[in-house]
Amino acid sequence: MNEPVGRTYDIPYDDRWSTRVERMYALLPHDNTPIIDFGAGECHLRHFVKDRPYHPVDQQPLAPDVLTIDIDDWARGTVDLVDAKVAFCSGVLEYLNDLEAFIHRVSTSFDLFVFSFNVFCGDHMIETEVREKRLWKNHHTTGQLTVLCEQFDLRVEVVKKSKPHSTDFEYIFLAVSRKARNQWLEAMQSQPRDQKNENF
Repeated sequence: MNEPVGRTYDIPYDDRWSTRVERMYALLPHDNTPIIDFGAGECHLRHFVKDRPYHPVDQQPLAPDVLTIDIDDWARGTVDLVDAKVAFCSGVLEYLNDLEAFIHRVSTSFDLFVFSFNVFCGDHMIETEVREKRLWKNHHTTGQLTVLCEQFDLRVEVVKKSKPHSTDFEYIFLAVSRKARNQWLEAMQSQPRDQKNENF
């Protein structure tokens, strides 16, 4: 089993990605639970996790200590990762070949699953053409994503736009395994107010 090398380095703050990542991270208890960052890219999540065990993975890594894997291979069970309780996916799910297989494996490997997704919710012909030009392979609505998660015993607790008041259709979701739900709620309720997401 491969593990990424723990090494400290500086990645410039990039508002295009970091604002979304920050809002997603705010949905999680700020503790020392290990987190795997799927599609980590330049590791913008590192700015927020501080000393938390952080394991970035990607198919085309843009930072020096990102573990290179094929995420679809992980979904199929042919690649293993370090043990962690949290799966973090920012700007990833649209590109996967088998989204159902990925969510299924997430459900058997993690307690918390926070992800972003550009949901399908427009004119079918026009929107499909735009999505395919962006090489997106998955075209789910918010409701379809919720059903897919719950099919594998992940309860969707939060769905909201990644950019408040925006007219785009990028949303962030938090799905929690049923066995971990009470623990997650208690942790979020007890989190210091300045660290707490506006949902709590």
